Amino acid sequence: MNSIPQDIRYTLRLMGRKPLFTLLLVMTIALGVGANTAVFTVVRSILLRPLSYSQPEQLVVLLEHQVASGESRNPTSPANFLYLKDHARSLSEMTAAHPWTGSLAADGHPELIPGIKATPHLFKLLGVRPLLGATFEVGSQDEHRVVLSFPLWKRVFGGRQDVVGRTIQLNGEGYVVDGVMPEGFGFPPFWATGAEFWAPLIVKPEDRMRQASMLRVFARLRPGVSIEEAGSEAG
Repeated sequence: MNSIPQDIRYTLRLMGRKPLFTLLLVMTIALGVGANTAVFTVVRSILLRPLSYSQPEQLVVLLEHQVASGESRNPTSPANFLYLKDHARSLSEMTAAHPWTGSLAADGHPELIPGIKATPHLFKLLGVRPLLGATFEVGSQDEHRVVLSFPLWKRVFGGRQDVVGRTIQLNGEGYVVDGVMPEGFGFPPFWATGAEFWAPLIVKPEDRMRQASMLRVFARLRPGVSIEEAGSEAG
């Protein structure tokens, strides 16, 4: 726990280095630069529960700081996400995500279900295999796919294995169920923890013009790259 103030001071030093914006890298256990109470709450919730991802020590979350306005904003824009994908050499398997609530119509009884829309690299980034079926196909442009959480699969679909390949209705549109994640899986563990499904988010080249800060960005450090080196590149 003594390293947390050092991590925060390090991220603050990086903020002033880029004229327009700085994307700050912090380890998954140091998820913000806000009030000490907020940081402490987040860190406790993660440190006391082992992450179920492959090599979690390599996972990082990127935070954006607007130097011109002095605003610290955790989300970033589609334009900045695409720039990072093209230029961040110290990172691999980058993914972007945002919360998305779907009205699931099952058995004639609509239910609002919290979910996540994430770019197709999400599950490859985390290194977690589904319990049933498959996860998103990297390179696919089909947004009408969905991966279910274990609790949602049990509660709404009765744990039926034939749910894979079935079309379900979310917000009045058909989504094909690609797979079901294992029991205990959650993403992200510190944000939208109640997410019960994941749908693909396709960020297209034309989205380079979109400046609305709406995306949380996650990535994996390349082998042999330290978080300090990655932070220097981003800053």
